[in-house]
Amino acid sequence: MAVAVTVERVGEDGGRVPLDPETAALLAGPIERCSSLIGWAVDGAAALDHGDREKTLETDGRELLRTLLETTFALDAAREQRVSHLVSAAGIRHGGV
Repeated sequence: MAVAVTVERVGEDGGRVPLDPETAALLAGPIERCSSLIGWAVDGAAALDHGDREKTLETDGRELLRTLLETTFALDAAREQRVSHLVSAAGIRHGGV
């Protein structure tokens, strides 16, 4: 089974706006993991007992959380304003920071 997850911004008025390409690209990994986990829940989980389902969710769910955390750092870095040069209090000029 293939599952498609679409992520959009939803405004206060309920209007939907697509994500900018950079944000969408950064979210591709977590979206793929989430889609895979949903597909497993529909098709793969039935063959497993309760304990094995928990183990799978623990492992794959943790990986989803890890990729989401990694994505938050990548989003922060993408939004961070870079400074081309910096001058210290002592008047020393430093390169890119």
